[in-house]
Amino acid sequence: MYSTYEREVTRKMVVEKLINLGVEGIIQIGSGVEGYNDQYSDLDMMIAFNGDLLDMKDKLKNIYSDLGAFYIKDLQLRNNIYLITPFFKNGLEINSSLLPVELLSVKSPLWKIEYDKNGQLFYKMNEENKSFNNSNKKMRLDEEEIFDFMYAKRKLNIALKREDVIHANQMLEMMRGYVLNFQVII
Repeated sequence: MYSTYEREVTRKMVVEKLINLGVEGIIQIGSGVEGYNDQYSDLDMMIAFNGDLLDMKDKLKNIYSDLGAFYIKDLQLRNNIYLITPFFKNGLEINSSLLPVELLSVKSPLWKIEYDKNGQLFYKMNEENKSFNNSNKKMRLDEEEIFDFMYAKRKLNIALKREDVIHANQMLEMMRGYVLNFQVII
């Protein structure tokens, strides 16, 4: 896999290149905020940008290509929110959410501001964090989502036995979405 040093060097290079492109801010999220869970922990970040998101998405993909990503997954999550995930030969994966400042949100206590162009992120993230911490709404796992996850797992096993790589990847992607939702809830 990759070492903590490799991960940190990559993170610092990405942050530096994004600052040079004029992003509003960069927020590290996930286990990396507290030093990573283990040698397999990926990098997770939210990149705030108030300009042309499609242009910035292409520039971000170019940064990852220049750093040696062999594959880059690009997904539009919602209007004006994109997930760009590069994969590197050493196994490192970077989950990068690209979105305007006003759409930033907090769904976990694991976040820290890496860069804040004009103090806008500091204010936004602290307000979001207050809302998150004061929320009386109890999140819970939905039985339908648990069923869908297990169904996708079953279909993944079948696809692997059939050597149907495309369907197996689709099921893995579906399961990944559910795991991300479960992590937010737990």
